[in-house]
Amino acid sequence: MKNRFLLYIEEPETLKNVQNVLQEEGYQVAVAKDEDELCQQAATEDVAGIISEAKIMTCPGNPLLRYLYKTVPHQKIVLLTELSYLSESQEALKMGCEMFIPKPITKQDLLRSISALFKPVETFEFDETKYARVGIEDFIYGRSIPYRIYVRLKNRRFCKIADKGENIDLELIDQCKARGLGELWLEKKDFDRYVKEAQHYVHTAVNDEDLENKKKTRLIAHACEVATENLRIMGITEANLVSAKDTLVNALSVLSSNSSALGVLEAMDGQPDTSYTKAATSGILCGLLADVMGWLSEKNRLTLALGGYLHDVGLNYLPLELQTLSETEMTEEQFSDYSRHPRIGAEELTKFSGVPDEVITIVQQHHENRAGTGFPDRLPSDKISPMASIVSLVDNYCSVYLRKHSKENPSPTSLLQNLVEEYPHWFDQNSILALEMLLTYSDKNEAAKKYEAATKEKKQS
Repeated sequence: MKNRFLLYIEEPETLKNVQNVLQEEGYQVAVAKDEDELCQQAATEDVAGIISEAKIMTCPGNPLLRYLYKTVPHQKIVLLTELSYLSESQEALKMGCEMFIPKPITKQDLLRSISALFKPVETFEFDETKYARVGIEDFIYGRSIPYRIYVRLKNRRFCKIADKGENIDLELIDQCKARGLGELWLEKKDFDRYVKEAQHYVHTAVNDEDLENKKKTRLIAHACEVATENLRIMGITEANLVSAKDTLVNALSVLSSNSSALGVLEAMDGQPDTSYTKAATSGILCGLLADVMGWLSEKNRLTLALGGYLHDVGLNYLPLELQTLSETEMTEEQFSDYSRHPRIGAEELTKFSGVPDEVITIVQQHHENRAGTGFPDRLPSDKISPMASIVSLVDNYCSVYLRKHSKENPSPTSLLQNLVEEYPHWFDQNSILALEMLLTYSDKNEAAKKYEAATKEKKQS
């Protein structure tokens, strides 16, 4: 193995540190004084690799790193970076750089990275629909993590960075950040478990009275993180989720701005993982449907998203077992208690100022159906709020999906079709069409166009 490294480092102290470490280990070191000298020496065959700084190799308007990858693609390049220069690291990552070392540089990090540079890293491809990601800033790390952790490299290749039972410490998290990696990946079955554990940590944290502002932020961020990842696995593209996620964030801010109403979010956060996940997923999915259906009123979009998130808030006041059973598994007595939750939820929300009346109506009516057989009031179709009709479909779809996907991994569109066939007169036809378009077309704008065309055709026929 060649043992001569070429250094191009502006900071004198860092340059001296790296140079000393390499020479102590028996490596030969050459120092490039400027870009021209760097490019000239990089072309020689006796250079094992280049060590430089991300901020000077990828600064705006400087094509240096891109030039090196084009002219000397065989050269191994290591970039030193600070966490404050993540944008530069990400730009380098896009160009193909896979080796970063966070500052301040330690001897251990430098030698380990150089060793890894010449050691083939086992990477593989996997079906992203069977894996889930967690934002690296929000990842709950510690000793003996009970699941495998992966990172995604360039060209959508993946590599395992920790096995079950291994420690995930702050040093490893910082190294991932320094490499420009913003997310970690888990197997889907482990993601469900992780969500439950993460909820526990969040719920414990928000009980600290000194964390009022952070309390609001973490509750809302965690709700949206879980929801967007489940919707991505459901088949809805990331590009479509951005605006819908913002819609739910803004909608939940209605509650977070009221200290007493914040208790509603805390109560939702304390529910079983399936209930909590469904609430957050429903909220964002409702926001997406509003987009597909062409709703222009921001107020109505926020109201629908908030209603989707809070529709089952009444379950907070019922025995825990009623939140984990499907309606078909309940005894007659249990179902009688369960059927009270829409009215209980609506009554509780009336106690909080700032909750829109339309949201309270959604909560009250989300189990009514257009066949007139719903509960708690068996309302006829013309008495059901249009928003409640949308939430009714979303509620049923998410319930079935979250119950079946981990075991059967069904197609989202076939699941919707089966649901409509099983309950043919329950749901609003426009809501069904909007959800079908959303699940069928990867682009939300395309789904909206198809929805508009289909509704016009239906009116003309």
